[in-house]
Amino acid sequence: MSKTLTTLEVTKSSVGTATVSLGFSDTTTTAIANAVAGFGSAMAAQLDWTPNQLMLNGLDGLRKILHAEILTYAPSNVVRWASYSLHTSSFGVVLVVLCSGGFIPGSKTLVAVQGLSATMASGVSALITMPLETITARLQVLDRKENVVRKPSNVLQTVRNLV
Repeated sequence: MSKTLTTLEVTKSSVGTATVSLGFSDTTTTAIANAVAGFGSAMAAQLDWTPNQLMLNGLDGLRKILHAEILTYAPSNVVRWASYSLHTSSFGVVLVVLCSGGFIPGSKTLVAVQGLSATMASGVSALITMPLETITARLQVLDRKENVVRKPSNVLQTVRNLV
């Protein structure tokens, strides 16, 4: 777990510094840095969690890890962390407005903002990535038949079948 969080924070800091130097706004910089950091942390987590037997098989094991694990979990991490940063930024603006009216946020308020941001980010991530995961699962499991010969489905055919 600590390797994942370290990867997340180090990547976020490095990418944030690079995007600021390219002239992006603070909000855009934060979203990009969090998205890239989410991908990096997904890679670190999957390399930790994937069974050691796959790693012992060299490039074939790496290919299996990449296709079966990282590409499955990375998109949702990318969307979740980018969305989280945008939500906390938006709620931060609300807090600034409230503070200008005399409201002083305490630690409970900040925890509530982070909790609400995390909940909304998870929802956005699910809405965006769930259809992609459904298509991926169907591609892995189902074939199509043509003249009694089984042929692998393609993405377009799978989407047509789902619709």
